[in-house]
Amino acid sequence: MARYYFDIHDGMLFVRDDEGTEFKDLDTALRGAVQSAGELGRNKQAKGDTGDVVITVRDEENQRIFTVTASMRIEQHPVPPQPSRPQDLDSNQQPWEMRTNSLG
Repeated sequence: MARYYFDIHDGMLFVRDDEGTEFKDLDTALRGAVQSAGELGRNKQAKGDTGDVVITVRDEENQRIFTVTASMRIEQHPVPPQPSRPQDLDSNQQPWEMRTNSLG
């Protein structure tokens, strides 16, 4: 078993892990960091924060061995207008291609 330290960077917050956690190997430590970053990201998102969560993993010799980043990006796309009544469409139009009346 080896001890790994998960330092957390959460926007403006930095939490240095001085206790560490024991894992049987490097791969298990990586999976632990991925799981932790995902959980922290979900907790932030539930509060309306979509900023990155970064976990830097150090070994017992204080060497950085990997960094895990959980990131969320939200893109809002415009929704095409929907007709209020089916008769507003002619037979060749799609719902978002509403007919307009021209005066003149």
